[in-house]
Amino acid sequence: MTNIRDILVLPEKTGLPLDLRRGVDGCRVYFEIGFGNGEYLVHLAGKDPSSRFWGIEMSRSCVLRALRRAARAGVENVALMCGDARFILRECVEPCSVDGIYMNFPCPWPKKRHSKKRLSGDGFPSEIARALKAGAFFELMTDEEWFALEVRKAFESEGSFSAAEWVENPPRRVTTKYERKWTEMGKSLFLVRLVRSEGADDAPLRPREVEEVHIRVPGRGALAPLLQGLYGSGGRDGASVWVFKKCYSSDDGREHLLEVVATDEGFEQKFFLLAVERDDDALVKVAPHSSRREGSGGGGGFRHRVSPPGERLQSVSRGAGEAGKKEVRPTSGIVMGALFNILGDLRDRSFLDLFSGTGRVAARALDLGASPVYAVESIRARSDRIRAMRDWGPSFNLVAMDARRALSMFTRRGARFDVVFADPPYGAGWPAELPGLLFPEGGGVLKEGGVAVIEHSVREEVLCGSACVLLDSRSYGDTALSFLGHAAAGEVRERGDDGE
Repeated sequence: MTNIRDILVLPEKTGLPLDLRRGVDGCRVYFEIGFGNGEYLVHLAGKDPSSRFWGIEMSRSCVLRALRRAARAGVENVALMCGDARFILRECVEPCSVDGIYMNFPCPWPKKRHSKKRLSGDGFPSEIARALKAGAFFELMTDEEWFALEVRKAFESEGSFSAAEWVENPPRRVTTKYERKWTEMGKSLFLVRLVRSEGADDAPLRPREVEEVHIRVPGRGALAPLLQGLYGSGGRDGASVWVFKKCYSSDDGREHLLEVVATDEGFEQKFFLLAVERDDDALVKVAPHSSRREGSGGGGGFRHRVSPPGERLQSVSRGAGEAGKKEVRPTSGIVMGALFNILGDLRDRSFLDLFSGTGRVAARALDLGASPVYAVESIRARSDRIRAMRDWGPSFNLVAMDARRALSMFTRRGARFDVVFADPPYGAGWPAELPGLLFPEGGGVLKEGGVAVIEHSVREEVLCGSACVLLDSRSYGDTALSFLGHAAAGEVRERGDDGE
């Protein structure tokens, strides 16, 4: 079996631009964007062992399933990355270095308000053109004819592409889950292949290097109390939002790492600011690595010196900062938006919403195609409001009981879910208890390859037992999202960006 640690690529720990050929000169390089379970990508890799196949996927649970599939298949020419393809192609891939890019059944985003998310918008055709060699191809498979036509028009309008193929219901050696589903339903499928023009500029320019910039901050005195006091504060500039998090200090107290969470143009990232104390000033810059270093002496390591301050802090919202709230949390819209961006495609995936509250998370999952969706809420007034808030349809089920009883009932009935989301009350010990309820010995409600997400305060710790593994953890102000999976499926622990 292939070592799955050789398959997963972390761009922040890899030299850029990426070595797409992985040491094999002259081989061909292909990408699949949005590889889902990885069946199509692994099939391609197995049929062409002399080429290199890269997959990009937003969903961490999909990456985990594809890792296991590739390892079982024993393919050694596959590499997987978790992230936004627009960003990875632009920042990590050398121009004119890819022989072909596949996309199978991406979400067409049919609603007008989501049009900017489509492949035809937001500069995506230009990013594809930048990565492809002259004569290389971009291939799209979809079940929506209007979407295929729109994408073809957008790529042709970009100026670097010409249409090479348009095929309805093409025969294919391997099919994806959605392809089989649409075929069984009698839907027509459409293949669009576009070729990058030979006359397009194909000079292999490498990504430009950015000069390191230091900011000099005059003054004397210890920086640690100041940096520690920034915890939870932040700001915004247009579409950019940032929040300061934990501070780590070296043993000699002269160097400090301040964790920052930022979103910019839809991209989320975590990084550290490095502050170095001098006699009359301090130098501040972006730290060269995304993870803090551990050490035990000589000032070579950084240790977390303080817990977050208990005083009320200003939270960051989509509009303006709102001071004066008793509980420090980002707006629910920010957290919910991040949750569903990370989960990725939910079409026909079963979804369980524990501690449903207002029902907004369950409603969003249903709108994104999850089926069936179960909402569990024990408080009668809340469950009545959920029931009355909309026409839910046949795929929705409301369970009016407490979470422990509901999980016991689902387990007895053999009900299992692809995604389990829990947003329990803060400060009641649920983050420590829920992993045991969700991952009991001998079963539980989460499917193999599924993901459980617990929303909790950053001051609370999720305690994973032997049956589960922490796949990832994200924080937004005072709120954290912890992603858990089965331990048997978690040979690779997806690294949280804070390096902990």
